[in-house]
Amino acid sequence: APSMTGLRRDGTTFPVAVTLGRLADTQGGSIVAMVHDLTDLEALQERLVQTAKLEAMGNLTGGMAHDFNNFLTIIIGSLDFLHLDPDGVTDSQRHIERARRAAERAADLTKSLLAFARRQPLVPQATDIVAHIDDTLSLLRPSTPSNIQIVVEFPSDLWRVRVDASQFDSSIVNIATNAFDAMPNGGTFRVVGRNTVQKGQPDEPEALRGDFVAIDLIDTGGGMSPEVAANAFEPFFSTKDARHGTGLGLSMVHGFIKQSEGHAEIDGALGVGTTVRLYLPRAADDTDGAEPKNEALEHTPPSPGARALVVEDDENVREVAAAHLWALGYDVIEAASGDLAWPLIDDLDVAIDVLFTDIVMDGELDGLALAERARLRRPTLPIVLTTGYAGARTDRSGILSGTPLLQKPYRRAELAAVIEEATDRANG
Repeated sequence: APSMTGLRRDGTTFPVAVTLGRLADTQGGSIVAMVHDLTDLEALQERLVQTAKLEAMGNLTGGMAHDFNNFLTIIIGSLDFLHLDPDGVTDSQRHIERARRAAERAADLTKSLLAFARRQPLVPQATDIVAHIDDTLSLLRPSTPSNIQIVVEFPSDLWRVRVDASQFDSSIVNIATNAFDAMPNGGTFRVVGRNTVQKGQPDEPEALRGDFVAIDLIDTGGGMSPEVAANAFEPFFSTKDARHGTGLGLSMVHGFIKQSEGHAEIDGALGVGTTVRLYLPRAADDTDGAEPKNEALEHTPPSPGARALVVEDDENVREVAAAHLWALGYDVIEAASGDLAWPLIDDLDVAIDVLFTDIVMDGELDGLALAERARLRRPTLPIVLTTGYAGARTDRSGILSGTPLLQKPYRRAELAAVIEEATDRANG
């Protein structure tokens, strides 16, 4: 039955399904239309979807807490080493780098959770997957059972791929975790990559054509039966008990790979281990969308005496943001809320060359309201918004269309880049 929209007497619309049938009569037959109001049915379906999502989120909580606590252990432990041995220059750099990487992985974890909960669009970019796999496995190694050996084999000329780096990292974690669980008595987990040119035929249901990087993630566990392998990518399908598996890990991997225009498959049999094979599309240009490597990226310094207004209600975060801007060459003034910042913006005698404001703040003016007022009062003022919650941005008036948004946590190079973007737009 086709679905369409009905119109009530009061002018409101509602979803309907129309069923058509033929009724025999003395005139040779008539057409009968049955109209079904789907309002209650759609509301019930939406509640079921939300219930399933909440259940899945609840099941994920344990794993998320485990990963977060691992990252925090690395960060806190590294900072303790720095505190106890502030003069150990070589070791200090190692501790700093380890803490930074763990913090970035923790940030990626929150992005992955938001992507699952809110279905955020992927952000594909040219990615060096060798470096990502090395970093991810190095973070997993401390919690990997000592009787499991990890082996990585990549050719030196492996192509870069176009993929969302954060979701790729999460996929490696999901597959590796499953592999470790499949080897309770120990074994080997191998990650093997190769360049491949696929020439699939158009009539093949999973035809791949073009340049891909194939990654085999191989364990020596008990393997899967054909029935289990056929269902492994299905949501909520798991051979583990409820305390140890949500059944979402491989389904999220499969969905992510498909969204990335790649392909995922499982090989293996009972008693011979399991291979999860990922095909990722080669990046058209290795420099296209390439990730920043470090904080030393070039940026245009501000004019001498340029002033930035930082608006942030968390004192510690505000101090970090102010320190970054000072290091980039700005004089900095700070405000702990939008309400306190507005008089500074409203007074045109106060020189402000860039406004950097958090979105979610208490008071009459949150970051969006402050930025909207600022745009009206100072039309050429560069504005950069920041938030720790991807769902927080709602440009209520439309006046902030195109305003750069910087996700927390961020690094100095990222802050410099969005300020330069905002300045170019303001001058453009």
